[in-house]
Amino acid sequence: MVIDKFDYDVFKNFISFVYNKSLNLKKMSINLIMNIYSVFHFYKVKDGLKYIQFYCQEKIPNIDKKILLEMILSIRKKSVDLPDKKLQKIYEAIIITHAKSVVEDCNINRISIDLASSILNIAFGQLDHEPQTCFAALERAFKKFGVSRKIFNLKFNFAMGHCRWHKLSVVNILNSKVFTNETKVSILQQKNKKNELKAKVDMFPKDETIEIDVLNCEHTKQMSKLLAHEISQDVSFKIGDQIITAHKAILLMNSEVFDAMFFGELKETGTVEITDITIDIFQLMIKLLYFQPVDLSKESSETLYDLYAALHKYQCHNALAYLQRFILHRHEDIFLFYEMAQSFFDPELEAKCYERLQSPSKAVNSVYFMNAKPETVNAIFTRDDLKDFPDAARLRAIEWYIDGNEKKDPAIKYRIMKSTENINFENIEAYDLLRSDSLTDRQKVEFYAKKHNFVKKGRKFIQI
Repeated sequence: MVIDKFDYDVFKNFISFVYNKSLNLKKMSINLIMNIYSVFHFYKVKDGLKYIQFYCQEKIPNIDKKILLEMILSIRKKSVDLPDKKLQKIYEAIIITHAKSVVEDCNINRISIDLASSILNIAFGQLDHEPQTCFAALERAFKKFGVSRKIFNLKFNFAMGHCRWHKLSVVNILNSKVFTNETKVSILQQKNKKNELKAKVDMFPKDETIEIDVLNCEHTKQMSKLLAHEISQDVSFKIGDQIITAHKAILLMNSEVFDAMFFGELKETGTVEITDITIDIFQLMIKLLYFQPVDLSKESSETLYDLYAALHKYQCHNALAYLQRFILHRHEDIFLFYEMAQSFFDPELEAKCYERLQSPSKAVNSVYFMNAKPETVNAIFTRDDLKDFPDAARLRAIEWYIDGNEKKDPAIKYRIMKSTENINFENIEAYDLLRSDSLTDRQKVEFYAKKHNFVKKGRKFIQI
């Protein structure tokens, strides 16, 4: 019989074991041992397989550093080629037992990126308390393999996730060629970990109660009697199923639209049907036109919005002026009214709201800030004359705006990027800076470095 599948020395040792049930493995190279193992595996000699497995397991604690990598490579190759789960476990056990030696002395010039990632992924699990050793190994591997950072991170993903990188020095983190900006931000967050941001309700002062005097003029009482005197009223309005009566003279005196409605070329006759205003809003409007006391502080912002729309449509200028004075004191609603003024082309009210938003710390504590358009947020937050609104509070407000709108508009972060232009990030705590959703990872790293007295020269950060 001619056997050309195996080397002569290998087959000779195979025959010797079959007859003597022993081998002098101590004098053999690891490659020869693995080749003999292949013969045992081919001919299914279970005793021989167990014999070599036992030898390798017993040898694990005392492997010489000089042959450590050779043993790892030989056993790994054979475990994959055969394949053999027992050898795979021995391969992993060797790396785990000699993790630090493997990471420090591993000659990566002799191995592929896939094998390097396999070895380091196992070893790093045992060295999470020695991040500097792991960091140096990753940097060497990245330099040797020359692949993109994205591919390298995919290959060594498990390894990179099992070390306490936050224990590295800041300069190592910032200048790392391995870590992406996203990874750097994550590590720096851990390094600067502190209590979560305070709850939103605690961040900004609560709006104080605003009291505004109701309309007060000498004719108020007389107007009240006139409104209650139904016999003298000469016009009626139908809104839904209800009828409201009033005096034409009073209405035309306070509204250009009512003037044209009753005395214009196309004047209305009989009962006037109103379909575009609710009964509650129309009643409020009539009260204002009759100079009646109206406590607007009890009305919701939506009601004030609808009332403004009605007064604007019917051009009730005096009532509008009063309403404007009131809503300008509703600090928590100012974003709503600012956009309302824009939609109704009311430059006077828009200018006044813009002036009020010079100190927006109370306004951002409102749902109307969360519902504001990105263009509005950008316009207000990029002002040079903002007062009583520190950089940290401004950044947190932007964060809440992004959190509240990201689901309905995934691109909101980029649409309000302009709003961060005037923020001095050196005044912001490192933890808040790294948590920010309004900055890119690259910006976070650069601002963090600047805050800790690092300057960038070329591609490296140098501490001043």
